[in-house]
Amino acid sequence: MELGEFISRYGRLSEETFLASFEHPFLIEEGKLVLEGAHEDRQVFPIRTSAESITIGRSKRAAVRVKHEQISNRHAVLWPPSVEDSTWYLMDMNSTNGTYVDGVRIEAGDRIPLRSGMVLRFGLEKRLAFLNAREFYRLVCKLQTVKERHEAELKEPESEFDPNASTPSGGTRTYDPTDDHAVSEQAAAVLLCCDPHDPIPLNMNTPVTVGRSPRTATMVLPHHEVSRKHCEVMRRADAIYVRDLGSANGCFNCGRRVGSGWEELLPGKPLNVGPFSLYVEMPGITHSDYGMTAVVQATDITLAGRLEEVSLEDLLQDVESNTKTGTLRLRGSTIDGHVTFRNGQPWTASISTGERGLKALRRLLHLHAGSFRLELDEGIAGEREIPLAFGEVLLDELFSEEDD
Repeated sequence: MELGEFISRYGRLSEETFLASFEHPFLIEEGKLVLEGAHEDRQVFPIRTSAESITIGRSKRAAVRVKHEQISNRHAVLWPPSVEDSTWYLMDMNSTNGTYVDGVRIEAGDRIPLRSGMVLRFGLEKRLAFLNAREFYRLVCKLQTVKERHEAELKEPESEFDPNASTPSGGTRTYDPTDDHAVSEQAAAVLLCCDPHDPIPLNMNTPVTVGRSPRTATMVLPHHEVSRKHCEVMRRADAIYVRDLGSANGCFNCGRRVGSGWEELLPGKPLNVGPFSLYVEMPGITHSDYGMTAVVQATDITLAGRLEEVSLEDLLQDVESNTKTGTLRLRGSTIDGHVTFRNGQPWTASISTGERGLKALRRLLHLHAGSFRLELDEGIAGEREIPLAFGEVLLDELFSEEDD
């Protein structure tokens, strides 16, 4: 079933009714790196039983049938919890192209424990997120709200603003940037959110304190694991930043503990404070399935992020499958480099040590930490240096790693 159809059918159910109908976890197809909202064409696979193992594969007899050329007929198996345990397990069934959990390939025959939110990858491309029923329900509710808001906006008639229209006092209406209402609307465009608490506007160069005490915190999170003054979030002209204020239990930016110095907080990415998950919401920036920041501009599209969160392999697969044209810039601890591509095909590559072409691309594939910036630009020119497709290069690297 597609996600859009599932939301239409079950998006208005109460949590109690939903969990009574769907007590087991869900597998949901991860979307591509595209600038879209709900990705309503993604496939959803509700797990219907915990009485037997669940086969994932290309075969018609598979309980979770994934139609893809890189998926084996019986690729992997989900093992239900035992009587004493609530943990689901995943096991690769000696598949041709492998099974990965959060980017790490698992050995055939090993039972790997799963946690809600893990991403399961089958082969080089196909990804399914594993979510427990409660978390999937929350996702459905959010997407249903977005859908209803969008439908309401489409129904609203457009209002025209006439700058020369007369006001009740006889003057003309003009936009005043110092007007309190205008300033508050502008400031509210960037929000620090923590469901179900009210969002806090992030005004420029004004830190927002997160903590337990109403006396010291702007965003109050009442929990014993949250310090009175836990952390600060601040909006600057170039980015959003966060720093820890000496909290007892720390705060975590994308799973990494935040220090006392300012560090960038990507819009849409989780900032964990005690049991709470915070995130920044802002216009013109969409958080994709892989935690990217997509900045939409008039002339180009840029994706930026960390290789610890999004592998280079994932990026190149997306470029190839969506026939993109542009440049991918990479910065690691030992080498920097870039790869250009046209219509999804690798074009040129170079790294800071001087290598070019296919050799440079293969060196870059060993980068697993650092930053990336993907710029879409139709102006890529020059002679092609790399004769292979991205998929061929990735498969070569995969087989060479297995040989080692």
